[in-house]
Amino acid sequence: MKSLRGQLLFFWILLFGMCAALAVVMLTLYRSSAGAQVAAGRSATEQSCRAIAARYAKSATPDASVSPAKPQVDLLQVLLQLALIEAPHVEGGVWQAAGGQLAYAYPTYEGSGVKRDVPAAEQPLIVEMAQLAARTQQPQTDVVRGSREALIVSACPLVTPANDLAAWTMTRTNGGALAAQGSLRTGLGVLLVLVLASGLWLGFILLRGCAMCSAWNAAWRGPTPTGVPCPSCRAPACKSSTASSTASTITASASRKPAPTCVTPRSSAAATSGWPRWAA
Repeated sequence: MKSLRGQLLFFWILLFGMCAALAVVMLTLYRSSAGAQVAAGRSATEQSCRAIAARYAKSATPDASVSPAKPQVDLLQVLLQLALIEAPHVEGGVWQAAGGQLAYAYPTYEGSGVKRDVPAAEQPLIVEMAQLAARTQQPQTDVVRGSREALIVSACPLVTPANDLAAWTMTRTNGGALAAQGSLRTGLGVLLVLVLASGLWLGFILLRGCAMCSAWNAAWRGPTPTGVPCPSCRAPACKSSTASSTASTITASASRKPAPTCVTPRSSAAATSGWPRWAA
């Protein structure tokens, strides 16, 4: 019974380990998929922002130091279209400290019309990142994670005398990976229920087996009649009955042995004369 208990316990531990490993794999795949999407979106926004800055630097006139305070909006609009057409799901614009949003473009917009308005809900974050990039003259990126999507905003400074101009780009990750939190929780819940149910089932089997073994042991410990072979065939009662039966068999054999025949010795005369034995 101890061996059976140990085997059932080992089986349950093995099942628990498999469920735990499966849960770890599920969590790892979920985090890697969501993290991969965020990393891809961040790389796309940063590359698009650098492309806008590089095109603006090439298109600037040599006497940019004496250029007017307000840049050419048409030129900025063309630069945004050329830079963002190669980046799907990425929108961007140009911000200035004095004039605010100067240009905006979303060439890969999947709607029915042309999108020309800056998103109002994300505009405070866009302004904050553009101000930081213009003030520090360093590229800036921020990732805002939500329950269903992640918002990624990048900003990079543009070359101007006043250092008050910055380009920004923005994208959103696909909500499929982040929306899979419900499915992930359901899967982990199913694994937990499976572990608990298997533990209860194995416990029930173990208790039932213990009860049956106890009943069998009680039946085997009962009295053994004389002359009836005991279960183990090694009990003293069996040996005594076998010895007694062997002794009775030997006695009966001895009683059935024929009695010895007494032969009278012949005389010497009869022996020499050749008379028959019966005559002597």
